[in-house]
Amino acid sequence: MLALAGSNALAMILQLVSVPLLLSYWGAPYYGEWLVLFALPSFFMFSDLGLVNVASNDLENHYRRREYKKCKEVFFSTIVFISFVFAFVAVLLALSAKIIASFIDYPFSHISNSEAFYSFLLLYVAVYLNLIINFASSSFRCVGRYHITIIYQTVARFFFTFSLLISAVLGGKAVLSSFLMMFSLLLVAFVLFALIRGSVRHVIPKKTTFSWFYIRSSMVGSIAFMLLPISNAIYLQGSLIVVGALFGSQIVAVFNSLRLLTRCGGQLVSILGRSLWSEVNRLNSNGDLLKVRELLNKVLRVMPFAVLLYFLLGLLCGESVFKLWVGDSLEFDKRLFGFLLIYSAVMAVWQILEVFLLSVNKHTRYSFVFFATTFISVVVSAVCAGLMGVYSFPIWSSVFGGWVCVFLLMEINKVYVVSCQRV
Repeated sequence: MLALAGSNALAMILQLVSVPLLLSYWGAPYYGEWLVLFALPSFFMFSDLGLVNVASNDLENHYRRREYKKCKEVFFSTIVFISFVFAFVAVLLALSAKIIASFIDYPFSHISNSEAFYSFLLLYVAVYLNLIINFASSSFRCVGRYHITIIYQTVARFFFTFSLLISAVLGGKAVLSSFLMMFSLLLVAFVLFALIRGSVRHVIPKKTTFSWFYIRSSMVGSIAFMLLPISNAIYLQGSLIVVGALFGSQIVAVFNSLRLLTRCGGQLVSILGRSLWSEVNRLNSNGDLLKVRELLNKVLRVMPFAVLLYFLLGLLCGESVFKLWVGDSLEFDKRLFGFLLIYSAVMAVWQILEVFLLSVNKHTRYSFVFFATTFISVVVSAVCAGLMGVYSFPIWSSVFGGWVCVFLLMEINKVYVVSCQRV
């Protein structure tokens, strides 16, 4: 839990530092366009094919049962499949780019056409490397070193963001920033694989062990898992693109900054659930459903107080923190901040609870409901934006997010409470 808390704290610090620094060196219009440009490749970062989470759980389970041949099969097959999908999508994007450009006017005024093209290409490779690092680092969970997994994912995130900041300070723009972000992840990946080969035995195969059967058998769970990060991408990145199209780059910068500030606090609260991932997986593998239920009851008792405390602190300190954070670069919108704070509190609730389904691959129904709900909320928000303005996005997201929390509790009840009664 300490490693996870440190990881989230570092991520929050990097995000909070990056906004005023980029605003200072790039200005709000260029920064707003960068957010929209970065939203496109980062969509793939959220859409991790679902296989990463499913394969990580399978890898840990096989290793615990000493099924080392299966471990190597899962590890190699997952990396090869992710690489193939990313290459295939890259070809599709290249073929469709000219066709799309003939129908849609170039959306940026501060980032040139060539800058946007090369930046997108480099960021796309960086996103691929990030997914490989996230999956490969999960192999340390097999030997009970979950903190190493968190540390490496944190290191990758640190260098990814730090490269962007260094580029901005040195006077670099979109292309140089994208290159440094990609190159930093490439170095992290090389070091990580060397460390895995020396520290985690029976994971990296000496010869090819690709299994199409494993990929096919994992597809149902993978698709369900994939819907969760895609849903987050639809809200986080999709809403940025829509806000940019409707209200311009200046509003995008304000919207993203306020949302980032509220999400940082929500992410810290969600550690309450995220820290239990491996423990829930272990107890479920051993068939200790009663202990999982006891753990769930403890979380349900503590969670309301943690979320309420975060919400009250946000109301009391939000404006002061924002002005201290970005100064006069952006205007503080009280109503937008309040609505985003409500949404982040709702988000923290489902991020805490969903661990009890995701960590044991019992998430299929929840994933489809979450995806449909998120998509509908963004569409409704965009339709209502003409009447409600940018406030439409956090308001409707909170309403639909409340339904997600209710459905999640019902699913957890089916998996654990009803199962325990049968036992």
